[in-house]
Amino acid sequence: MFEDTRPDYPPEFDDPTIDEWEGALLGDISKLIGIYPAADALRAIDKYGDDGATVSVALPNGEYLYVPDDLGKIRQLSEDEPVAAWIIHGIAWDGTDWEYSEEVASAEEIDGARQRFSDALDEHHMMEGE
Repeated sequence: MFEDTRPDYPPEFDDPTIDEWEGALLGDISKLIGIYPAADALRAIDKYGDDGATVSVALPNGEYLYVPDDLGKIRQLSEDEPVAAWIIHGIAWDGTDWEYSEEVASAEEIDGARQRFSDALDEHHMMEGE
């Protein structure tokens, strides 16, 4: 069996400077899907996801970092960076102005939000007669 010999891999996610934060951390997405660092995990969802949904990040300071446009900024963040919400968003890509956006509090809720995106997109296509 393959053994990962890289030092500190996967990275540790316990930063004592944020012990008062009890919400999501940027590294939660990496833990969930097994791709490190978090920016690569988010890029993989955007690039290889078959549902058309993108997952982006809302920080506690009110800043929104969108994939793929803000991947450079996301790469500069620590895996222990607090996350106020994960944003699941997308468009129909059919020439209409249909958009979807939902925020969830934890990485574990992302799959459910992506399913709701997919259901809403299917409903949109039915309404458009596609």
